[in-house]
This record gives sequence, structure tokens and C-alpha cells, in this order.
Amino acid sequence: VTVSVLYWRMGVFQDSWNRWRPMVSERTEIALTAFGLGFVAAVSFTCIALHLFAGASAWVYAFGAYLFTVVAVFHMSEFVVAAEYRPHDASPRSFMIFHSPAFLIANGVAWFEFVVCGCWLRLSYHPEPTTASVTFFTLVALGSYAVRVLAMVQCGSNFALMVETSKRPQHRLVTHGVYAYLRHPSYFGWFWYAITTQLIALNPVCFVLFVAASWYFFNDRIRDEEAILASERFFGAEYVAYRKRTSVGIPWIG
Repeated sequence: VTVSVLYWRMGVFQDSWNRWRPMVSERTEIALTAFGLGFVAAVSFTCIALHLFAGASAWVYAFGAYLFTVVAVFHMSEFVVAAEYRPHDASPRSFMIFHSPAFLIANGVAWFEFVVCGCWLRLSYHPEPTTASVTFFTLVALGSYAVRVLAMVQCGSNFALMVETSKRPQHRLVTHGVYAYLRHPSYFGWFWYAITTQLIALNPVCFVLFVAASWYFFNDRIRDEEAILASERFFGAEYVAYRKRTSVGIPWIG
């Protein structure tokens, strides 16, 4: 599925998609995507229940928890928050399923390491999950992602998935709630969520890769974004003062 999506993103299936897409309304596309995510959630709950109540192995539990956390919760929450607080910005793309080729590759590699190297081949380098490890890291990942969701809610219409280079009339510097402590709480939540998901699956290689990729991505993005926010066309001295009294919450950034 990941390879097919990458081919589509690179244009291999683009002509066929462009001819078919006008026949499907955005509402239909949203409904179908939500149905698919609901099915994924049902599968994940089934795997979790099989472990807790029917004695299935911890690998089944880990698969269900990973599927629920990485697919169902993340993509559905991204859309729901956008639809509720940024309706002008809500569309099928708000599910973030096809965020970018890099995003798809990272998730594809993580699933490969977990399912093939861990669940199937049981390679010696890949640790075996336990009920305790899966439960703990799932709760940490969901808690980290909850910070991102809270940040998007509190930021409201000021939040944008892409860095904005021009200030909108209604654009305000949000400094209340979680923003009183973290100046980029959505990045904080995503960073810790992303790397903790690899601990649910106990993916040693992908854990290292996710830490490195996430750190470099947010380091560059935060540097560029803060340069814009501190400029005179945005918030200037107000943002500089705000930056001094808050933290990013990601090691060695800010």
C-alpha cells in the first residue's frame, strides 16, 4: 500500500486519479476515509481484546496498540480538530494520511521493521514486547499526542499546518494555556509522540531514525518559523520577549 501511494504521489497514477476525483465530492471522500479509519480502529481493538481476554501473544497486543495509536487516533484527530477549529482549512487532506512522501516512507519502514523483522521473522536484534511495555509506551505516546491536540485547540484559527509568511488580520500571538510554558506545543507533542510509537513496537532501528529525522526536521522548522514570528511584519519584540520566557521542550532546540 505504501509503495502504491508513493507511486501515486510521484505522478505514476496521477492522470487516472485526476480523471476520477471530480466524480467524488469532498464529503464522500471524507466519509470513506473516516469509515476506513473506523475499520482500522475496530481491528486494533480486536487485537487488544484477543491479548487481554483470549490469551493471544504480546505481539498481537503490540500490533493492535500500534495500529490504534499510529493510524486511527492520529489521522482521525487531525481531521476532527481541523474541522472544528479551522473549518476554512478542513478538507480530506486534513486527515494527514498523505502528508508527504517522507512521512509515508518513514511509516512504511517502521511497519516493515515491526511486522516483518519482529512479528514474523523474530530477528534476534528485535526485542519481544510485553504487556507492560506496550501499555506504558502507548499511554506515553497518547499523552504526548494529546499535548499536540490541546495546542491546536487552544491556538484555534491561528494554527496552520504550513508556516505562514504573511500575517492575517485575525492573527494573534497565543500565550495562554499550554502556550504559557511551551512556545511550540504541537511540535513538542508530535516529536515525543513519533519517537514513542517506535517504543510501542520496540523497533530499535526506526527508533534511532525517528529521533534523528524528527529532531532535524523540527530544528530547521522552528528556527525558520521563529525568524518569521520575531520579524516586524509579525510580532517583533513581543515574540522575542515571549521566546525568552518559554521552552520548546525538545532537547537542544531553542
